[in-house]
Amino acid sequence: MSDRGFIGAAPEQKRHSSKGVFSIAEINEFKNINEYESDKIIASYSLLGAGGGGGGGFHWHGQPYRGGGGGGAGGMLQVENAEHFTLNTNYAVTIGSGGGGGGGSGPNNSFSTSQTPGGAGGNTTLATDDGTKTAYGSAGGAAACEDNGHNSANASGGGAGSYNVTLTGGTSGSQGNDGGTKSGSGNTAGANGGSFSYAGDTNTSGDKNYTKGSIRNYTEDTLFSFSVVSIQGSTAASNGGGTSGTVNTGMGGGGAAAASTGGSGGSGAIAIQYPAELTINLNTNVGTTRTSPDGKFKVTTITAGGDNISWSRS
Repeated sequence: MSDRGFIGAAPEQKRHSSKGVFSIAEINEFKNINEYESDKIIASYSLLGAGGGGGGGFHWHGQPYRGGGGGGAGGMLQVENAEHFTLNTNYAVTIGSGGGGGGGSGPNNSFSTSQTPGGAGGNTTLATDDGTKTAYGSAGGAAACEDNGHNSANASGGGAGSYNVTLTGGTSGSQGNDGGTKSGSGNTAGANGGSFSYAGDTNTSGDKNYTKGSIRNYTEDTLFSFSVVSIQGSTAASNGGGTSGTVNTGMGGGGAAAASTGGSGGSGAIAIQYPAELTINLNTNVGTTRTSPDGKFKVTTITAGGDNISWSRS
């Protein structure tokens, strides 16, 4: 390529701040390598919805302790190398909140209404030039004695409770998997909720399934070091409350055992990768920004907020 109108050493040319006088041939060359963007931003991003809360446990006098189902892990949406943003333009952001844990019940309460399911996780959204993108929150886990698990139209279903009949896990949508079914045995723990890449299972050890979504560098076949994690809802294996999901992981809350309360789901998150010469304005949103090892890109991780973001040239 020519010196672009400069005599002597030309300044460094960047995706959004190239300088000089360009010929038609040079402009066409820029377009061919995706570097003639004017005020458009080519970005990659990952959105993670929030996990559902774990279901409440149940203990009836003289009967085994019964656990609630684990909440489903939040849905995930990934987009790579998309021209979805414009410089100096506001884009609304929402980070989904984890679903609350369901309440448990003591030994003298009625059978069918004595405990409650976990709440559904909230959606994580990002406005773009092509419309709002959404990673959906998942369903909460079923209470110990509910008929079936809770469904999610878009993300993962909640795990079934553990009463002494076979109970079915909740069904899922495009961003998740079904919750686990629980057979009517003497085991006290409910089934796991589904996750982005795994259906729920019936184990009692509280195992969690992981799925990681890394942002791919769009000019090199390498992965940058950020990933969002969706974790399958765990279940309580003994008397006690369910484990709450870690914030910004989309983890489903653990189901409770006995007369205890289920754990709350983990909140969602957003990560966006964009050219390093740009500066992001988070307004009141909470996040951190890192630069890739090669200095070409920045990745901003947004962990809380409901405000606008925008970009400008550095």
